[in-house]
Formats: sequence, C-alpha cells, structure tokens
Amino acid sequence: MYAAFIVMFFGGLIAIAAAVNVSIAPENHLPRTVAEAEASAPALLAVREAAFAYAATNATSNGTVIVVSSLGSTIRAPLVNLAAYSSMVAGGYLYVWAGGVWTGTPSTSAQIGGQSIARQMFELSGGSRLVGYNDSGVFTHPIYGATSLSLPPQIPNGAAVAMRPIA
Repeated sequence: MYAAFIVMFFGGLIAIAAAVNVSIAPENHLPRTVAEAEASAPALLAVREAAFAYAATNATSNGTVIVVSSLGSTIRAPLVNLAAYSSMVAGGYLYVWAGGVWTGTPSTSAQIGGQSIARQMFELSGGSRLVGYNDSGVFTHPIYGATSLSLPPQIPNGAAVAMRPIA
C-alpha cells in the first residue's frame, strides 16, 4: 500500500509537470535566451550610438566597416563584450549587429536570440522601427514583421540588428 502511494504520488507529479509543459531537457534555452537578451539589448543600442558618433565625425562611405573594439571608451554600457558586435555603413544606413552571441543548439537558437534581443531593443528604444533581426537577408521588425529592406550579406542570419540613417 505504501509503495502504491509512492508510485501514485510521483506519477501525479510527472503528470502535472507534463500538463504545464515543464521541460528538464538541456535543449530548453528559452530562459537563458531571455536573460541574455535583456543583457545584450542595451549593449547593442549603446554600441550603435557609439558607432554612429564615430561615423558622424569621420569620413564614412558605403561598405565602411567600423571596428567596434576601437569604440571601447565611448560605449556607455556595462559588461560589453565588444568582440560580439560588428558594424558597417551600407546604403545610407549604419548597421550594428550582435554577431557571435548565439552559437548554442538547436540551430534556431540564433534566430530566437536575435528575436529576443530585437524585442528588448524595441522596448528600450521607445518603439523604434530601426531595430530588428536578420531573417534570411531581410530586416525583420520584432513587432511589425518583415520589411522590404535587404540587409548586407555580412550580417549573419538570425542576428539582432540596430540601424541608424547616415546623412
């Protein structure tokens, strides 16, 4: 009788866990992705502003790559791993993206990460339409969806992207 109670008790716990979709598998990256997005979004916006300031005071032309690691002292964000960010000027826009940040599995974790960062940037920027992610070469806004803007091929698929027009 005691053994039957134990089996029923633990069987009930497993049934409850399954009903609320609790996963204990290692491939469940959502909490990690959300936490990293909350940390990465303000940093990506800060890198965008530093790169824009650099582009505004230096001659930049189409295809100019701004070496983000050279912007270190001008970036106002804590714990920015500059190696994770890249930027360039193309087609009248400054593009800044989080490159090698999302390298986990499954293969869609890059896109999930880019979408999460883009949504956080949208909220932090007061609803900017110039933040999003690369979805197969197309700039995609986290709220409004795909746009008609093709992104430079240097931006990896799934990467979060913050843009700014360059005059």
